[in-house]
Amino acid sequence: MAARHSEARAELAKSVLTALFPLADNFQSMVTHTPPELQDSSWVAGVTHIAKQLDTVLEDLGAERMEPSSQEFDPSKHEAVAEVELAGVATGTIVKVTQAGYMMGGQVLRPAKVTVAK
Repeated sequence: MAARHSEARAELAKSVLTALFPLADNFQSMVTHTPPELQDSSWVAGVTHIAKQLDTVLEDLGAERMEPSSQEFDPSKHEAVAEVELAGVATGTIVKVTQAGYMMGGQVLRPAKVTVAK
């Protein structure tokens, strides 16, 4: 009975996490793409604070954020959305993360979307 309860709790956590990932993506995008003239705005500071709070909630629920820049591409953890030729960069190296991925307990909940050197 306890094992079933634990499994149900883990599935609920995965469901909640999966629903929150797009929200985390949007907050991250807002923070990343803030125009330079607004960087010192109290509004931007508030949005940044909310984004950090959401990241903390995701971590507290067991999510591990994957931003695998400069790592070797792993199809079990990453989804290649583009390939580019770059001098001096080994084939199969991740050169850009388009969307962070998430893991929980060693299981991929959402693969990271990446650009890979070819």
